[in-house]
Amino acid sequence: MVSLNSVRTDEDFASFQKSYIPVAVLLEGQFQSPFAYRLSQEALDSLQRNTGKPFITQAAKSGKQIVIADGDIVTNMVSQTQGTMPMGMIPLENYRFANREFMLNCVDYLVSDRALYESRNKDFVLRLLDKEKVARDRGFWQLIGIGIPILLIILLGFFIQWRRKSTFAGPSM
Repeated sequence: MVSLNSVRTDEDFASFQKSYIPVAVLLEGQFQSPFAYRLSQEALDSLQRNTGKPFITQAAKSGKQIVIADGDIVTNMVSQTQGTMPMGMIPLENYRFANREFMLNCVDYLVSDRALYESRNKDFVLRLLDKEKVARDRGFWQLIGIGIPILLIILLGFFIQWRRKSTFAGPSM
């Protein structure tokens, strides 16, 4: 339990000499409900009558939780001149920590498939293009990239006009 009286005590900052202290922990496994042995039999019966399902004390499937020691990791600073700052921004130093990216990675890990998450971290080798082939075929690929979309738009315009004319034109005399 966290006591709010800890704010009122003076801490000896010289005693804070440890480094590499974990501030976030990933928990995985089958979790037990915090209400497992706290509900009376009457409450358990009431839950079963109302929901039609019995109260489950332990999860059937494996789950994941991330516990972070500092709640300020998701808060935004507010500046009187600039308004709400981005997450993890220190206003006076104009420095931004990667709090937002960390939280996005946490949520992504918790909701996505592990194989998909691990594939994001793989390194890709970028292969350079052949300079001679690029110089030789440049005009062709420019025509493909610019000319064909324009041609398709023109053809679509002609088709729409033809369709409107054939649908809405009155009978010819």
